[in-house]
Amino acid sequence: YTLKTTVVAQDAKMPMTWCFNGEEFAVSLSYQTIGARVFTEKGKTYLLIPMFAMYMEVESETSEDIQKPNSDLTGKLTYVKSTKVKDGKTTYTCEEYKTSDGKINKYYFNEKNEWKRWEVIDDKEITVFVIDSLSTSVDKSMFKIPKTFKKVDADKVL
Repeated sequence: YTLKTTVVAQDAKMPMTWCFNGEEFAVSLSYQTIGARVFTEKGKTYLLIPMFAMYMEVESETSEDIQKPNSDLTGKLTYVKSTKVKDGKTTYTCEEYKTSDGKINKYYFNEKNEWKRWEVIDDKEITVFVIDSLSTSVDKSMFKIPKTFKKVDADKVL
């Protein structure tokens, strides 16, 4: 499936697209003029920087850090509670779950049961994702490296 979100933090907004295809995962994001895409394929993780037409294979330790948000969506979550939250004229059902590493995930659904917001609370840090769309289709190009991209050594870049 494909999930399109906008991360809202202070005065900044950052669009993100998340794709899940079986065991494979991809996420693309852009902030101002810089964009990046990370995806997994056959046990390997790749980082692409379109602005520079380059990509690199990411080592397993870094790969695990990159994929942590993915575990908030697909990992084992423990149900905590459901509450009603009013925002202006709209009432949301907020479902709260806890991850195995102690983070709290809150999922907000409107009266039509449409997913509209996702919050990840890690200690005192709160990340807010506005849900722009959710579909069952997957853009297969999210899992491919363009032929024009040059491979670079991650140790020399990161």
